[in-house]
Amino acid sequence: MRTPRRVLVVRQDRLGDLLLTTPVATVLKKAVPECHITYMIRPHLHEIVEYNPNIDAVWHTAYSPPVSEWLHWIRKIRRERLDAIILGKPDSGAHTWIAALARIPVRVGSTHKYYARFLTHNLPFDFHNPPIHEVELVTTMAQHITSVPLQLERLYLPVLPLHEQQAEKLLQVSGINPVEPFFCVHPGTGGSSHSWYPERYGQVARKLSEATGWKAVVTGGNNEKALAEVVCHQAGEVAVNFAGQTSVPVLGAVLRRAKLLVSGDTGAVHVAASVGTPCVVVHPVSDYRIREKRWHPWMVPYRIVPATAMCPGCTPQKCAMGGESCKRSITADAVVEAALSLAHELGL
Repeated sequence: MRTPRRVLVVRQDRLGDLLLTTPVATVLKKAVPECHITYMIRPHLHEIVEYNPNIDAVWHTAYSPPVSEWLHWIRKIRRERLDAIILGKPDSGAHTWIAALARIPVRVGSTHKYYARFLTHNLPFDFHNPPIHEVELVTTMAQHITSVPLQLERLYLPVLPLHEQQAEKLLQVSGINPVEPFFCVHPGTGGSSHSWYPERYGQVARKLSEATGWKAVVTGGNNEKALAEVVCHQAGEVAVNFAGQTSVPVLGAVLRRAKLLVSGDTGAVHVAASVGTPCVVVHPVSDYRIREKRWHPWMVPYRIVPATAMCPGCTPQKCAMGGESCKRSITADAVVEAALSLAHELGL
């Protein structure tokens, strides 16, 4: 097998998905140091890979480029003389077409759809019973473009000294000194999973703080400030609100200092995993076992707190994410117990 020297990695969906694709750049650079790696991502996620030493170039794309843009990308790809493309997101139809029309020699992806014939290597993926984790899937994709054995790697989020300084300043302004222990609570999910009640996250923050003496830092995006405020109001003076005040790398710097993260199944979990922070993941979904296998925090200790009841119309294979029975069945005490168990196991 001829090892490609110029590789394009496409991952055009969410924050967590992109982070779960970063091990590909690491393993390819280790296996083929002279390999030139380009990532094709959505513009708002640029900071996730901007300073990654294993990524040589970054292109911006839409989730599904309209046909009117195809010719632009086909010409660009041909000018770059790419040897291989890895389509990290399963069922990347538009990008599969573009890769085929641009005549990239090696095209690796995963789909059951008709355009599978345009891939040179197709890894059909069973969403109802995923056999492996997402990192394992994309690493297996990368293995199809080189004969050099690839090892599984950690997620990579560039956290620079500037980001560490910004995190330290935020903590100090909030009254948390550099040696004071704290944990993070991330109540939002951005729609990627079923969200739990912010009031119960607040109860978790208060009870976990009472049990450990740690303060709680509540995180979130710009559109989650009100959600985080509900958590802080319920938690009382033990909690501070960082929602809307951090970029993703600064969030990584904050999480790196935290004892652990309590969160729903969302991108913040993978930010935590990228900096080595243990996670407690609240899963108010009926298909959490499927989600856990594919999306669990990668290479860090974690606990899953699942629902104990199922909503009408949901099954262990598919969650409609519209009911309340699952959410109500998860108690704050169950989440606190999981967090304390993890902390005890790790000697925190």
